[in-house]
Amino acid sequence: MHVRALSVLAAFFLGLSAFAQAPPSLDGRWSVKYPSMRGATIEVNVVVTNGTGTWQALLKNRNDPCIGTEFPLAMTNATAEGVDVVVSGSKALQGCPDFVWRANRVDDKTYEGTLRDGRKFVMTRL
Repeated sequence: MHVRALSVLAAFFLGLSAFAQAPPSLDGRWSVKYPSMRGATIEVNVVVTNGTGTWQALLKNRNDPCIGTEFPLAMTNATAEGVDVVVSGSKALQGCPDFVWRANRVDDKTYEGTLRDGRKFVMTRL
């Protein structure tokens, strides 16, 4: 085989490799579920457009204004294996928490991870 033909084949396969490892789009609506400290399921609506969006728990607590408030979020460090979900509660309301969760890709519609205290969460595309 000629050197030029080998170069073309090598470039083709490198391109395929890069394409196969590209992270899928995270744009759209997602549901995040995880257990509360007491074991009840907490559900959160997430909306993402171009890597940024909103995070809002589907519950309210009159004693804690952070619960149920819509927070800005960013999806960072996206790879074919997963993404960091960065929630900036303090940007929405002073005193609300900021946090980062690593979500590992199960498939294009499902990501899973573990909170710092060991509780598991699942993020599902709607």
